[in-house]
Amino acid sequence: MSFNLQPPDFQRLGSFLIIKEVRGAVVFKWKFYVFVLLACFVMPVKNWGSVPESLLTGKSFTVNMPGDEEDPNAGGGGDDNKCDVDPNTPGDQCTFRAAIQNHNANRHLDLNTISFNIDTKALGLERVIIKVGSTGLGPLPPVLGAVNIQGLNSGSPPEAEGRIELDGSMAGDNAIGLRLLGGNCHISFFVIHSFSSHGIFIAGTPPPGEGGHRLESNYIGTDVTAKQDKGNGGDGIFIEDTPDNMIGGAGLLRNIISGNEGYGIRILGRDPNVSGSSRSGAPNNRLEGNLIGLDFLEQNVLPNAKGGVLIEDGRDISVGSTQENKGNKIAGVKNGVTIQGSLSQGIKVTGNFIGKDGTGSKFLVGILHRGKLITIEGNLLENIDSIGVDAFLNADGVYNIKANRFEGKMRIGTKLTFGEGRTINIEYLNNYHSENGKGVQFEESVKGNINWNVVGNFANLGATGGSLVIRSNGTKNFSKNTWELHTEAGFRYIAEIEKNVFATVTVTGEVYDRNGLDGVGIKATVKGELAYAFLNTTSKSNGKDGTRLELFGELGGQFTLQANQSKAELNGGAGFRIINGSTRLDLLRAHFEKDLINGNLDGGLFLFDGQLKFSVLENTITNNGPFGIELGGGTQANVKGNTVSGNQVGVNIMDHAEATLTNNTISDNSIAGVFTQQQGVATVNNNTFTANGTGLALAGNGTGSILGNRISENLGLGIDLGNDGITANDAGDADTGTNNLQNFPLLSQVSSNGGNTNIQGSLNSTPHNVFRLEFFSNAKCNASGFGEGETFLGFEQVTTDNAGNAVFSVNFSNTIVPDGAFITATATDSANNTSEFSPCLFFGTIADLELTLQADKTNPTVGEQVTFTITLTNKGPAGATGIAVKDAAPMGLNFDNIAASTGSYNATTGIWTVGALSLGNSATLTILATTLQAGLATNVAEVSASDQGDPDSTPDNGVDSEDDQGFISVEVQEVTGIEQMEPLENVGLYPNPFFISTTITFELVHQSNVQLTIYDEKGMKTGSEFSQLLPAGVHTLRWTPEHLRAGIYFLCIQTDTSSSTSRMLYMK
Repeated sequence: MSFNLQPPDFQRLGSFLIIKEVRGAVVFKWKFYVFVLLACFVMPVKNWGSVPESLLTGKSFTVNMPGDEEDPNAGGGGDDNKCDVDPNTPGDQCTFRAAIQNHNANRHLDLNTISFNIDTKALGLERVIIKVGSTGLGPLPPVLGAVNIQGLNSGSPPEAEGRIELDGSMAGDNAIGLRLLGGNCHISFFVIHSFSSHGIFIAGTPPPGEGGHRLESNYIGTDVTAKQDKGNGGDGIFIEDTPDNMIGGAGLLRNIISGNEGYGIRILGRDPNVSGSSRSGAPNNRLEGNLIGLDFLEQNVLPNAKGGVLIEDGRDISVGSTQENKGNKIAGVKNGVTIQGSLSQGIKVTGNFIGKDGTGSKFLVGILHRGKLITIEGNLLENIDSIGVDAFLNADGVYNIKANRFEGKMRIGTKLTFGEGRTINIEYLNNYHSENGKGVQFEESVKGNINWNVVGNFANLGATGGSLVIRSNGTKNFSKNTWELHTEAGFRYIAEIEKNVFATVTVTGEVYDRNGLDGVGIKATVKGELAYAFLNTTSKSNGKDGTRLELFGELGGQFTLQANQSKAELNGGAGFRIINGSTRLDLLRAHFEKDLINGNLDGGLFLFDGQLKFSVLENTITNNGPFGIELGGGTQANVKGNTVSGNQVGVNIMDHAEATLTNNTISDNSIAGVFTQQQGVATVNNNTFTANGTGLALAGNGTGSILGNRISENLGLGIDLGNDGITANDAGDADTGTNNLQNFPLLSQVSSNGGNTNIQGSLNSTPHNVFRLEFFSNAKCNASGFGEGETFLGFEQVTTDNAGNAVFSVNFSNTIVPDGAFITATATDSANNTSEFSPCLFFGTIADLELTLQADKTNPTVGEQVTFTITLTNKGPAGATGIAVKDAAPMGLNFDNIAASTGSYNATTGIWTVGALSLGNSATLTILATTLQAGLATNVAEVSASDQGDPDSTPDNGVDSEDDQGFISVEVQEVTGIEQMEPLENVGLYPNPFFISTTITFELVHQSNVQLTIYDEKGMKTGSEFSQLLPAGVHTLRWTPEHLRAGIYFLCIQTDTSSSTSRMLYMK
């Protein structure tokens, strides 16, 4: 017998239409399947192109009876080549049992076929149910050889269910639905349930079997609708040491394997060395597209009692596929996929959906691996109760876990642990974790060489992104991962480095964002060698520290840390925090270079270590809370080339810490540029300090060598020993304290001519000591009258005599001091104790201009006129020329009439051109102004120009504490007809000036309505207002100008009978 058939055109068959029909109705429309079955099963699938005749020489047996009788003439010498259970009745009466018997008798033929054509209408049946064992014969005989068995009944009417249902409820103990002991069988469209053992068993006689079977579109463990649990007593499918089987396929070819008492699918391999067969280990089995533990509509869980899939001592097995619609969907209890046995290796778990979203049963573990090499890729794991992937890695080689999604509130997304002494490479790439308690938990073994490549992963919305416990040699590369929005830390490293272990951790491009605690935490105990590098990482908006390191160790251990081009911004704690816990390492080094550390609430860079040596190079450290850099413990730090600005304290050095500061720009820090406490030691050379609260505040008992710096425009002193204001010189310099409260020089004369400058003065300090005197030129003097060091002129060494005195006359060639400059000096002894700056010595012609501003009334009503009087006096010693005073009409006032005793006033520019004013003379400007609106109006007048220097003021600098400026405020009242208000007594402001907030106190004699308003220096309301009926007594309010710029503000308090206006200075 031979056929000449061509392969069918699958595209013409319209496979999508067929799949839709199967999913859309429980009742099968069997006519749709006829052509598909011919394509899928009659022809060998291994080669569609040319079909050898030898593959088409099998016999076909048609089942036409639903019973369970056997064929007495099948097999052995009585084989009559007919499937007939009753030879005495005309025609063939063929049951499924008999068909298997006849196939087995003809298994020497390459491919037989068993099909079904049972006239259900004639028999009065709704569908075909074969009650296996109902005749007392027990389970069906095993299937030997190769056969195609199509479990669809062609004798059913189109509207009826066409699947063949094998009911094993009467088959007896240890009964299996189908036993495949041959090879290359195709089994499809059966419903197999209620057997006391497995639904389908694949093996050999003995194992390993020939394999190569295909199981497609079967329901194993459910009813015919695949919606009800009618599970088998064992596994749905059990493959014993048999290779090359295909279980399932895409779309229509999927099996539904649910409700069984064992596993959905179980594959058991054997040791080839024991079996003697190279085919042992059940290699090349593929499980694709199946529903395991789910019903037909994928809505309800019908769990297999022991778990989804078990692979034991198997090798080179694929569970799922990354191709479309070929991943399995697995739900239920226990574990989704379990791989165990020391021989298991080369397993691929890819493209599966493991777990079922909703309230149904949950897996304890999605994928449990206890074998050798494995690839886990492209799976979606959700609704897992404990762990998504739990793998114990105990073989050398490469393990791949890539592009998986771990979604939902599982306790751990991925947990990896290791056997000792292994050389293992981990590729953990592009995985997604959301809402896991912990995204990943990696824990190395004590011995071995474990290398990590963790790249492109994302974890959010859990308790913590993950952790790595480092115990083994190897390189640990973490790159471009994102850990965000966790309630605890973004990621934690725990290093337990024993002797003779060398580990390197490189973290590149990581993002730690908006986590509840630290962005990344490191706790390291080092007895061997450990190197960390953070490169281009970002720790942002975390609840505590951006990066936190706690370090422990002992003699012989070595630790290095590098943070390069990383960002730590807007964290609730410090940007970087390094803490030592009793470290006794031989080598500790940490390098911070070109990092951005900005806006962290508890400080920028906190370094606290008893031995660690830090390099802090070329970083930008700005706008942090208490400090930009804080050094504590016994830290030694080289701080070079950084920009440190906008913090409360730029660099804070405390405990026994030592810091060398070189070439830094330290500016706009509200309290101090550098602050030392306890025994902190600072060596400060060639830095720039500008616009800080205090330039350098040295407190405690430490020392500070301050040489060659540029210090200017700080609100407080340039250098403050003791942080308590100017420290007066004492005879013989016998006092003690910070820098031994080193006396400063006193300058008596300066001359500059022809490019040469001579500075004269004296120093009184300890006898017989050598001092380095440094000299500076300044554009203006500090408000204290003591100087700063804006431009370094040079230095000179002097030696004191028996009385501690040294008189000096220092010449600097090629040095020009500009006219109007202020000269200052410091003294540094041989032990590197530097003094505060000396009093300023003015160079040039001096004319001390003093300005006062008065008003004839301060509480006018709207429309009333106020007379302002400016008086300018020259207190000498020289006459002044080129004088100009600026006074423009403020908002709320109109200047009606202006009269100058000297010079002229330009109403457009607001400039009073005074001209010249000789020693002792005064000039006045009288302004008649009309009030335009209710509220506070502040008039400010200041000297804006003068040809001569002023010893205590700088023209047009806006500093109201200088005597060349005056201001006065008037509180303009609405016209109400009430009596003139009296001043409000006992109004207090503390502190004033202030940095963050100030406390306002006032006392009421009687109950009164109180209106409190704060205006800026232009008389505009700031939006800070308070209005309330208050009882008699003392009242306290706190004002915090969170979003206002630094400057002058005015507090206006008005009660029913009184008012008060106070001036405040807000500093940042």
